[in-house]
Amino acid sequence: MPPLKRIPSRDPDIFRYVSWRAYIRDFLSAVPARTQRRLASAVGCCAAQMSNILNQSQPEDPNAPVTRYAKGLALALDLDPEEERYFRALVQYRQSKKGTLEHDEAWLSIRSTQRFQEALRLHRLGFDYIRNPVAVAIREMARSPHFRNDPRWIRDRLIPKPTLSTVQEALGLLTRLGLLTHGAFGDAEPVQVGVVIDDANDDLATELQAEQDEALKESHRRNIHLALKALDQMSGQERYVNGATALVPIEAREELFRLFKDWQMRWATRAERQDTEDLARTRVYRLNLQFIPLSQVVEPAGDGGEE
Repeated sequence: MPPLKRIPSRDPDIFRYVSWRAYIRDFLSAVPARTQRRLASAVGCCAAQMSNILNQSQPEDPNAPVTRYAKGLALALDLDPEEERYFRALVQYRQSKKGTLEHDEAWLSIRSTQRFQEALRLHRLGFDYIRNPVAVAIREMARSPHFRNDPRWIRDRLIPKPTLSTVQEALGLLTRLGLLTHGAFGDAEPVQVGVVIDDANDDLATELQAEQDEALKESHRRNIHLALKALDQMSGQERYVNGATALVPIEAREELFRLFKDWQMRWATRAERQDTEDLARTRVYRLNLQFIPLSQVVEPAGDGGEE
C-alpha cells in the first residue's frame, strides 16, 4: 500500500518532537482519513500489532516490534531522508537502555538535528524579513517614542499604503524573529538583533547561501520599485534622487566600493542619532545605492580586447 499522503499545511514538524509515538499520533490526527489501520496496512503489519506499537507504555525493549518496523514506518509516513534519520534516532533513543552508547549517540543526534533545524527556521524567517519592506519600515518606525502598536495606525502612515493584513503579517514576522518586543501595556519597541547566516556552521551556510542571495536580490528589486513610485508620488522636497556617470579604472573599483560603505555608515550613524529634539518629528526613509557598469571593459588592443 502507498504511504500516507503528506499535507504540509496540516502535518506536524517532526523536528519539534522527542517522542516518535507523539509525532505519529499527531500526524494521524491531523487528517481524519488517516487511521492506525491504514498506517498498519502501509507498514505491512496487522492493526492489532500497530495498536500495540503506538500505545505501549512499558519500559522500552531493543527487540520490540517498532525497532523492526522503523524503516517501514518512515516509508509509510512519507518522510524525506533527513526526517527519516531523525525518526530512526527517536526510535533508537526510546528503545535503547539508558546509559548505553547507543542511547547516548541517539540523543546527541536528536539534539544536533534540532539545533540545525531551528537555525534553519530562524534564518529563513530572516530571509522573509529581508524580502519584506513593510516589516523593515515598521521596525524603524517603532524606534519613535510616538509609535503606536496599532496595525491601522501603522498602515495609515506607510508609503505606499499597504493592506491591513500585510501590516499584521509584518508585525507577526517581527515578533517571531524577536525584532519587536511587546510591553505589558501593548506598547512595542524594536530589538537590535542582526539577521545573518552563521558561517561557523558550514552545512547551514551551504544550504542557505543560494536562498540568501535570492532574498537579497528580491529585496533590491522591491526597493527599486518603491523608488520608482516615489518619483511620481512625492515632491522634490520630500526625496533626494541624484546620480553620476564616470569612466572608472578597473583597479579603483574595490576602493570605490569601500568609499560607498564608509559613507553609508556615516549616513546611518547620523540618521540613528537619537537627540530628544530630533525625535519630536520623525519619518522613515530608505537609502538605495546602485553602482552598476554601463559598458564592457575597454582595454588596449592586443591585451585581450577586440580590434
